[in-house]
Amino acid sequence: MVRKSVSIEAPQEWFTVEEAASYLRVSKRTIYKWSSNGRLPVYLIGDLRHRRYRKDDLDNVPRRAELQENSPRCGG
Repeated sequence: MVRKSVSIEAPQEWFTVEEAASYLRVSKRTIYKWSSNGRLPVYLIGDLRHRRYRKDDLDNVPRRAELQENSPRCGG
């Protein structure tokens, strides 16, 4: 009997700046900007304070179209 080992990878939960930018298809600069203005939560890990982003947070970051829908309109 031949046994095959099956590798099941768990979904990625934490992302680096580069991975987050690639996942959201934006620049690293945009990720840094969203982190600094509170639009995207960032977690600082370890003594060197490496930035990490949770997948759930990346999936829920408001995009430009969503922000425009929720912004108050001037005039009337």
